Amino acid sequence: MKRSVIILTFAILVVWMDLDSVSAQERPGFCPSNDLPPALAIKNPKCKSDNDCKKPTKCCPRGATFDCLPAVKEKPGRCPTTTEKCEEHTRCDSDKDCSEDLKCCSLCDKRCLKPEPVSKGCDLKQ
Repeated sequence: MKRSVIILTFAILVVWMDLDSVSAQERPGFCPSNDLPPALAIKNPKCKSDNDCKKPTKCCPRGATFDCLPAVKEKPGRCPTTTEKCEEHTRCDSDKDCSEDLKCCSLCDKRCLKPEPVSKGCDLKQ
């Protein structure tokens, strides 16, 4: 009897841990630019994580709070122009290889760089 209780408790614990890890997973894609002024933003956040949003939307910064928004395939901004010499080797293949808000930019090679902001409707890809 004691052994059955221990096995049952262990099984419940394993299932609970697995469900917790699934709910914390982030959905694919990136959040669009947060271009809404804080004064115009909704006051109460609509989400705390992607799991709070209907698929396929993501929980993204919106003004001074968070809202469920459609994901974009690339990070916002455009790669900076540069005149530096080509001496480095490729360090990334796409935006998903770059941390935080860095973009995978193709200069002489590919590497993660801080993007330049662009005016609305003028996001030229490089």
